[in-house]
Amino acid sequence: MACPYFYPLAKAEVDRQPARSPLGVLYRGKCEMGGGADQEICNFGYARGECNAFPPNAEADAVRFAAIAGKLIFILEKNHSPIRHGDAGVLGGSLRRQAEVFQEWLKP
Repeated sequence: MACPYFYPLAKAEVDRQPARSPLGVLYRGKCEMGGGADQEICNFGYARGECNAFPPNAEADAVRFAAIAGKLIFILEKNHSPIRHGDAGVLGGSLRRQAEVFQEWLKP
């Protein structure tokens, strides 16, 4: 589950990619809220209270993606519980970019 404000730019060059990276692999990127784009917090979400740039009134703490019956969906989470989901095609900004990189990772 990546941070909802993380805009992935390029795959991170690391010695070993974590097996459970929410976007398939770790990414370098930028924070749409002006934060420092910490690789771990941004890629794995739940930055509320950890990142000075994370908005205190944010709807969600993290976003995850899943492919179901050939369709890409998003699930927004707050306090480790789902709060909203839907077709990833309706997303904009950083969430759209996250959906794109996740979908790229799904392709064989």
